[in-house]
Amino acid sequence: MEINAIPYTPFELEEASHHYKLPISDKVSVRVNGWQTGVGGDDAWGGQHAHTEYRLGTHQNYSYRFTIEGL
Repeated sequence: MEINAIPYTPFELEEASHHYKLPISDKVSVRVNGWQTGVGGDDAWGGQHAHTEYRLGTHQNYSYRFTIEGL
């Protein structure tokens, strides 16, 4: 499982060319992902895929459930 809680949306992060160009934020963007296919191949910057044994099957259905509760 992968969970991110950051003060920026993915769009804001993609649009800013440097961290100091990010807007001042008063929000928290939470992303919860159930699975991630590996961490890259042997040459992550060269566009290599993750090793076969670490890939998710494309012809399978995946599901998960989570709850976020306030204090």
